[in-house]
Amino acid sequence: MSIQIGNEQKPLHSFVSLAISAVVVVTLLVAYGCKKKPTDPPPPEPPPAKAVNIEAVNGLYYHAVMGSDSTYPATSLRIVDANSTVILNQWIQLQILEGDSALQSDSVFTGAAGLARLRYTFNGPKGHAVIRALAPLGVDTVDVVLRANTIIPGDDGQGQYVRLTDNYKTVKALIGLPDAIATIPGALIADYELSQGVVIFMYDSKGTGRFYDTSSVAMIVLSTEQFPYAGKTRDSIGIGSSISDLRAIYGTADTIHYYTDPPQLPAIIVEYRTPWIVFWCSTQDTIVEQIDLRETTNTSPSGKLVAQAIRQWRGRSNAHTP
Repeated sequence: MSIQIGNEQKPLHSFVSLAISAVVVVTLLVAYGCKKKPTDPPPPEPPPAKAVNIEAVNGLYYHAVMGSDSTYPATSLRIVDANSTVILNQWIQLQILEGDSALQSDSVFTGAAGLARLRYTFNGPKGHAVIRALAPLGVDTVDVVLRANTIIPGDDGQGQYVRLTDNYKTVKALIGLPDAIATIPGALIADYELSQGVVIFMYDSKGTGRFYDTSSVAMIVLSTEQFPYAGKTRDSIGIGSSISDLRAIYGTADTIHYYTDPPQLPAIIVEYRTPWIVFWCSTQDTIVEQIDLRETTNTSPSGKLVAQAIRQWRGRSNAHTP
């Protein structure tokens, strides 16, 4: 078979060969053009790892100061990826879950150091707060607990950093292990008096004489016998106040009686029931030496046992060596 081109006849197979040659040349040119050259730029860097976790660097529990935004340790936050590598320059959103005061800002930036600090000022009557920090896009959260050193009587009461609603696990997280532990019928005693001037009475709800993480706080005692407790109420009442100071703030006491058992530790007991707070004062100069806090509404048999137990503890605490 042939094809007429002008005045000449050309065989068909010559045109097929020519077409095939053209396709081959085009294919080689395309392949060469796509081949990476030494001067080509490197491929782009992979995107940064997705922020997946937010961390409170110094734990979940912090000591604070009333009227201030200072905490110990510092409330530092950071964002890390799936490999625990810190991611820089991240915004962290903050929310108040519990508390009656204000955050300095509702968001903080980690910056080039990879750390951001939340600041909450205790300028209300409450001495506790829980702040939730949210990672970018809300993929993770962490809740931090702040406690200011204060005295708050009543059902929502607090002595030092411990609240009447806490359990033993929370107490240990806030103020560490006690200097000593003891049991008295009806109560478990976590004694921090030597190091912090605080004694925590807990309900022996299982009747075993043993501490459990779930053991709940029944009473908080603030004392001067071995380590003077220095915290105050919002009205500046505390260890060292006088009976006249108490009257000026709380009015006439519901009961006042003398405690003489044991005779080496006599005291004037000044009791207010709304809210419930008891002051043990020196019989010599009527200065407050001990403060007891418990729930106002706790008139249960176990609550009364704890109230009785504190007198037994005071009676033997002078000779007690943790």
